[in-house]
Amino acid sequence: MEMHGDIVTGYLHHCSTCLGMLITNQWLVTKMETQVIKRIKNGIFNGVNAGYKCPTCEGEMAKGQVPTIESSIELDGCVKCSSIWFDNREIEPFLPEFEDITPQPSETITSKLSSGIIDFLKRLNQLK
Repeated sequence: MEMHGDIVTGYLHHCSTCLGMLITNQWLVTKMETQVIKRIKNGIFNGVNAGYKCPTCEGEMAKGQVPTIESSIELDGCVKCSSIWFDNREIEPFLPEFEDITPQPSETITSKLSSGIIDFLKRLNQLK
């Protein structure tokens, strides 16, 4: 996972494989509205044990349904350090301008595979 940020503004850990993000509590506080953070944390920490440990502090992860305007999203959070895990694009309902302040994903596995297949087919056609 790639880490972005600093001690003052908090850290965002971005997985270039699944495009998920583990966001520290400090990052949330500096980027999100207080009411949104409360809604997220109430949903998660009133949920159930997620069955795995936090990748940064080894604390227990909890999971719960967090309401959005359209429906709800299941999010995971660490009960020890309060970091929140967002799967790919799950942060959008809570932070609409997320693309402006989060790292842009590097080339995904799917696009690499597609490029490889296209190159292979081109070479195959050249042999004919």
